Amino acid sequence: MGISCQDVWRDISDYIDEDLNPTQRATLDQHFAECLHCSALLDSMRNVIALYRDERVLAPPNGFPRAPA
Repeated sequence: MGISCQDVWRDISDYIDEDLNPTQRATLDQHFAECLHCSALLDSMRNVIALYRDERVLAPPNGFPRAPA
C-alpha cells in the first residue's frame, strides 16, 4: 500500500468533502481498494453523514425551536 492507515484517517474528511488534489484522491482510492478496515471506516462515516443530514431521523421533538436557516 502506498500510504498508511493513519495517513488515511488524517485525510478521510477531506476525501469525503472532495477537498484533495487528484493525486491525493487517487492514492486514497487505491488504499480503500486494498484495506478493508479503512474502506469500512469510509462507509461508516458516509452513513453517519447521511443520517445526520436526514431531518426525519434526527427531528427535534414537538415544541423544540428550530435554529434559524
